[in-house]
Amino acid sequence: MPMFRFFIHCSLALTTGLGALQAGLVNGPMLAHVEMREAKVWVQTDAPALVRVAYAPGGADETLRWSAPVETQTALGHTAVATLDQVEPGRTYSYRVELDGELVSSPATFATPGNYFDRSPPPDFKFAAVGAHYVNDGC
Repeated sequence: MPMFRFFIHCSLALTTGLGALQAGLVNGPMLAHVEMREAKVWVQTDAPALVRVAYAPGGADETLRWSAPVETQTALGHTAVATLDQVEPGRTYSYRVELDGELVSSPATFATPGNYFDRSPPPDFKFAAVGAHYVNDGC
């Protein structure tokens, strides 16, 4: 019986140790900035890892594209920003995050703005101006 307990303890320690070797996703993926021909995705891992993002227009897997690999480093808080540089204006894309060769996030989507240069009026924008006005009562 003591040998069986020893075997169980060793197997638990081994599986716990192997799980610690793989990096996991702590925060993200968060869509950082989207332009007509480029989008950025931010992620944070719990250990150094190699991060890539798989993306495809409209969820079509036959046109799957990959971002350049980015390595998360301890000095930067294990964060990475992947640039998706093969997007087209006015389209919807689905994307997933890959850590060390394994897809870890559920599919998410983003849409690029349409190409309005010389084709249509530019999109509306809002501008806010704030300030403070203090009047001292002369009571």
